[in-house]
Amino acid sequence: MHTMTHVCSIIAVATLQVIALIQIAMATTSAPDSAPDNVMVQVVSPYSLAVSWGAVISSNETDNITYYTVYYTAKYHYRSQVTNETAVNTTNTSTTITALQPFATYCIRVTASTSDGEGPTLGIVNATTPEDEEDDKLTSGTYQPR
Repeated sequence: MHTMTHVCSIIAVATLQVIALIQIAMATTSAPDSAPDNVMVQVVSPYSLAVSWGAVISSNETDNITYYTVYYTAKYHYRSQVTNETAVNTTNTSTTITALQPFATYCIRVTASTSDGEGPTLGIVNATTPEDEEDDKLTSGTYQPR
């Protein structure tokens, strides 16, 4: 009987230690405190932009980056309109934004997220898609891009 009691108390102590370790790990996770850096945008076509950035390195081992979010808005040069912000999630440090409009300026920002939340944005990068020469040939004479 004494042996059984001893075994039970060892299991109880071990279980409490595991619970304490889980609680410590849960208490130390947080949203990233830094933003992706070196955000670069390359014009691929009048309809797409390639965006890349540096990986966020967490200061805490338990704060694994789960995904990045690329936010963008468009301002069209031929009309005074700004679109609502659109978000694209990815687990990579680059993505291509497609289905864009020619001759528009896109304002792009990138954030990193953990399971506990989203981190800050370092800044906004602007890129302008070129005019589509094929569209110019097909549109009526009333089209004035500038």
